Amino acid sequence: MFKYWTKIEKNLYTPELLGKPLGRGYDGWLSTQMPPLNLVTDLDKIDLQLTSVLASIQTAVLPVTLADWNNPINDNVDGAGAVILTKNSNLTRSSVRDHLVATKELYPQRLKFLTETLATNVLMCRNSQGKAQAYGVETVAGAYLLPIQSKFAGPNGNLVKTQITAKYEVILSAGTFQTPQLLMLSGIGDPAQLGHFGIPSVVSLPGVGINLQDRLEMTTVWKLKQDHVIYKGCTFGSDPATDPCLKTWQEQGRNNLYSAGPAIWAHSYKSDPSLKALDVWSMWGPGTFRGYKRGWAQALADTHNAFINVILKGHTSSKGWVRLTGPGPQDKLEINKNQFVDAAGLKDLDITVAAVKKSREFPSKNLGMGLWVTEEVWPGPSVETDDQLRDFIRKNAWGHHACCTAKMGPDTDVNAVLDNNFKVKGVDNLRVVDNSVWPDIPGLFVTTPIYMISEKAADAVASYASTKGWTPSG
Repeated sequence: MFKYWTKIEKNLYTPELLGKPLGRGYDGWLSTQMPPLNLVTDLDKIDLQLTSVLASIQTAVLPVTLADWNNPINDNVDGAGAVILTKNSNLTRSSVRDHLVATKELYPQRLKFLTETLATNVLMCRNSQGKAQAYGVETVAGAYLLPIQSKFAGPNGNLVKTQITAKYEVILSAGTFQTPQLLMLSGIGDPAQLGHFGIPSVVSLPGVGINLQDRLEMTTVWKLKQDHVIYKGCTFGSDPATDPCLKTWQEQGRNNLYSAGPAIWAHSYKSDPSLKALDVWSMWGPGTFRGYKRGWAQALADTHNAFINVILKGHTSSKGWVRLTGPGPQDKLEINKNQFVDAAGLKDLDITVAAVKKSREFPSKNLGMGLWVTEEVWPGPSVETDDQLRDFIRKNAWGHHACCTAKMGPDTDVNAVLDNNFKVKGVDNLRVVDNSVWPDIPGLFVTTPIYMISEKAADAVASYASTKGWTPSG
């Protein structure tokens, strides 16, 4: 799989002479850079408080080689390093959106985007051997079609459906929640669940929607004595006329806070030395964040004297599910991560408790930070004992790396949904390529692994098309 990382990366911070022998990429579409540490060293941004805090964090744990977590030498090595950013040479965000737009410009007849469009069903028939075969999707167009959207007006029983047919294959990339929903609505899943909602079973795959996994994340937030200098004039707005930071970013080389990410430095370690992989990620940065709750972005914009630690518990053990609650595409889903239930889930909780305790103790054990902290505001002084912290994490932890609900696996695994070429078992011409395909949650972050499996899937599709003599349209 590592070859796909080399393929997609455009490394902007490691000299090729050093990076290429390690498999670093220099010709891909995803630009990578070190965080802009010059933001606290430039003469016009010198901040004794922030410099002291960061120095305390950077010297607390021995760094990994070149302080680079993306360096393959550092795989599964306890230590510390910079939080690498996906950022272009012009200091704008490097993202898959840019890659898609660039691809569309190269192949305008082959790639089209339908926005505000919801796939509601996979169109299938039986081939000459009697096997299910996908030949397209049914869609509806319109804004706010999903029940999770704030402007959702309720299920519409008169949705106007359009059929889009495929010349060769259908590839689903609806995500961890909606890919299993789309499969089940199309008759692919556990026949018992489908029958409960009157959906005829086309292919029995009981693994659709189960195996839901996610990480545990929790933050500690401290209030510092002074506002950060790099926050001066920043409103995090969209109009340079009212946001001095944005105006400066646009007019003076994009060299300010708006070219940075939310975290600068990270410690990572194994909660148990016997583990094969790092499972705790502890990252630090100037700002406030208590999870993805309504108003979190405004709180970050308004608070200029906070510092944060984010704990991420990777390789969690809990396995939950995504289930239908009705036969329609606008019915809500039952999503249950099933965390903190069994012994393995409770162990994940205890590991998270220990990691948060370690973070909370950091200012008292490291003068460079403790000198500037006035108070811990989250979890806060009312959370004192291990039991209180355990309860606090139960109520406030979150995750946003949900995955694994249409997993790959061998034919001997009755819950495997896909084969190793991303094909849906029992259905011709249908694949899934998104974060639902993993048997187990990958690494510590999921975005780059998604990019990598997408490249692998592209190779699988191209290889299969070659054997069939298929050629692109347009």
